[in-house]
Amino acid sequence: MQRNIANLIVVGIVVVGLSMFGVLQVKSKVQNLQRDLDEINHQLSTDKSSIRVLKAEWAYLNKPERIEKLADKYLKMNNVSVAQVYRNNQVDNLYLASIGSTTNNNVAQPVLKPILSSLRRYR
Repeated sequence: MQRNIANLIVVGIVVVGLSMFGVLQVKSKVQNLQRDLDEINHQLSTDKSSIRVLKAEWAYLNKPERIEKLADKYLKMNNVSVAQVYRNNQVDNLYLASIGSTTNNNVAQPVLKPILSSLRRYR
């Protein structure tokens, strides 16, 4: 009988020891996961802050007044005149120029060819 009680005490001590070891393992994993979560939250707040800064920079860079100044400075484009604007019915009369045969002076003369009808659908 005493032997059974001693065996029971030993088994109880082993079970309590294994339980304590398991609890310590779980506690360690939870602490590691908590550190990972804190790091992810910190990175998330840093990224959100960076995104706010980038959005502000993007808004500044896309200001129409700024783009207009840069276009005037670097592109040196002129305003569109009324003569440059065509109506849809005027597009049918456009021709492509190609090098034709030479004349008696051996100078190539341009030959006008109508635009292909298959390209007219893109107007």
